[in-house]
Amino acid sequence: MKRQIEQDIGAFIVDYIDSVHTLEVLLMLHRDPSRVWTTDTIHEHVQSSPSAVKASLLSLMNANLARQPSSDRDGFMFHAPSVLLDERVRALATLYENRRTLVIEYIYSRPTKTKAES
Repeated sequence: MKRQIEQDIGAFIVDYIDSVHTLEVLLMLHRDPSRVWTTDTIHEHVQSSPSAVKASLLSLMNANLARQPSSDRDGFMFHAPSVLLDERVRALATLYENRRTLVIEYIYSRPTKTKAES
């Protein structure tokens, strides 16, 4: 039987993840939350264009899942405003590691519900 995405993880994806690229940037920031990542370093790790990296970072900052430390204008760090969101990112990271295709399919076929509609 094909395992489905748990409801809380699915809701997190719908509310916060707009693309696989954004997910990969989020998970990279989350792996080392005390590290300050530059757009160039992120670009090298996820192997995408600098403009795509900037768009994903902007999306994550708008979702309050990334922040810029005041000491570094080109630096970005993971930021979860609550323990619950941190737990959701951790669960999503584990699911993505173990069931990458399932998560990718969900991102591209997810419902269109938004936070404002909930």
